[in-house]
Amino acid sequence: MGNIEGLLGKYSKDKLISWKDRNKQLFEATEIEKKIAFFTLFLIIIVASFNLSSSILQISTKKTREMAILNAFGMTERKISMVFLTYGYLLSLTAIIGGVFLSLLLILLQNQFGFIMLNPEFYIVEKLPMKIGFKEISLLISFSIIIVGIFASLPLMIMKKINPIILINKNI
Repeated sequence: MGNIEGLLGKYSKDKLISWKDRNKQLFEATEIEKKIAFFTLFLIIIVASFNLSSSILQISTKKTREMAILNAFGMTERKISMVFLTYGYLLSLTAIIGGVFLSLLLILLQNQFGFIMLNPEFYIVEKLPMKIGFKEISLLISFSIIIVGIFASLPLMIMKKINPIILINKNI
């Protein structure tokens, strides 16, 4: 069943049309929707990274007194920056992994129980089938980590240009 090679001996290639060839537009539309969904997720990650960047900047400006104290005790600016970078990475990785697990749970629940129903007059199936592969998950996570790294380091570059003594005097 579904083996086109067995039928090639009986019929000519002109008379045989596979299901994939017959519904080529459907497969192309599905691929376009998949790319649009990936692009939408990518934009969501960029917006969340802006939020992460601004929160790290706020935390680092509020903690300037503590940063100056750590600097006075001999901690280098690089090590202080690594503390904030680690904080940003841990915060974002927790959100990314939580989002992936929540998405996988929703996909599993949809495939088991079929919460999203389709109109059988227009579609072949009654419930929306969902499938995600390891390739998509790993690609999304790797892009997320790269984007988070860029946006988490931006506030640290800004903080290096600001003199902590001026900020401490403004906070007093």
